[in-house]
Amino acid sequence: MASTLSWLDYSDAERRAALDVIELFRDRDTRDELGLGALRDGFADHFFPGTSTIQTRVAYFLLIPWLYERLERQHTGKPNVAERGRRAELDLIEALLDDDDRDGVGVIGARARRSLKRLPSDVYWQGLGVWGIRVYPGGREQYLRRLARLRSEQRVEVDDDGEPLADAAAAQHWHRGLPDPPATFPDEASLRLRPEDRAYLVERILLERPRGTLLAWLVEHAGVSDVEFPWEHPEHARFPSKSRHELAHARMLSAVVHGAALLYNLLLARRRAWPEKIEEFEQRLGDWARTLHQDAGGDPRSWDLVDFWRAVERTTAAVTLPTRAFVESWTRLVVEERDLGGSDAARDLIERRERQVKGPAGARLHNETALLLWGGDAGTARMSYRWPVTQRFVNDLVATDARP
Repeated sequence: MASTLSWLDYSDAERRAALDVIELFRDRDTRDELGLGALRDGFADHFFPGTSTIQTRVAYFLLIPWLYERLERQHTGKPNVAERGRRAELDLIEALLDDDDRDGVGVIGARARRSLKRLPSDVYWQGLGVWGIRVYPGGREQYLRRLARLRSEQRVEVDDDGEPLADAAAAQHWHRGLPDPPATFPDEASLRLRPEDRAYLVERILLERPRGTLLAWLVEHAGVSDVEFPWEHPEHARFPSKSRHELAHARMLSAVVHGAALLYNLLLARRRAWPEKIEEFEQRLGDWARTLHQDAGGDPRSWDLVDFWRAVERTTAAVTLPTRAFVESWTRLVVEERDLGGSDAARDLIERRERQVKGPAGARLHNETALLLWGGDAGTARMSYRWPVTQRFVNDLVATDARP
């Protein structure tokens, strides 16, 4: 029987979080097997607000408002406005794929086409609000229901001279400074940004979010980069001191708990008596131990966990006491144990933590049925705090061949 996920009542943020979890489970390396997602996402929101792991290109922060402003002008008050919005987003896929100059990266629905389930507007809705581009405060479904009934309840807005405002319905939902789309939109569309598009998005990031965020600094000061983690950025030394300090903690966390994920998979391989995977994860765990100081940016023995938790408190992370205890216990074992692969204490800690997070029925190390669902690699990607998405956004915004 196929598994299902349902809920009776939810906020837009809760719905987005649940859908993001479903998307993450499609990538075996990104699963939050040991319950550290709150820490990862808290730092990601703190450094790079408005981003999401399943976003692709920054141009969607304009394409979506343009589509729905057009929908509002043409179909506000019509009961089928939601279906018209869906068709418009599916048509956008084809327009983007037909763009002769596109670079081939980032078209949402490029493979699914008309069968796409999760629309770009759903993926970007929260971020549009965070960046101040969407001013309507409700969720996407609420917004569409509002459009369907708006005409009967709408009161025309007026300016200081008492004159009706143009596009009054659109003014209630989207930022007034939104640049006009190209004349050929939506029949023709591109993920490339015009100078005015770039200037607008940078302004939104700088004005809507505190200037101290790392995202704001990057779009204002940094150049194009191609690195795996934010702390490898070529201009890292120029990052604001507060960002460098917090990023050092995030880097240490990423490197230290990566070993826990590798040990977890090694324990699963041993339980499954899977020789190839046992060899693979023994090798990966050994490689992790040899490069830990380099990957962490320092010796875990010198990691100030008190200061780390202060940094966590400045993020949106809601960290439970068991999660805090696990991080501290694992870090202590990393410092004290010479062979974590053969450590009874490390094995017991991982087993207890999985049972805490998933319950006895879902814990693979305790339930043979759950163990059989392990595909050979789960949750082994290092925390990068949405850097791949953020870097692509920043590169789109600061590309030298497209500056105003």
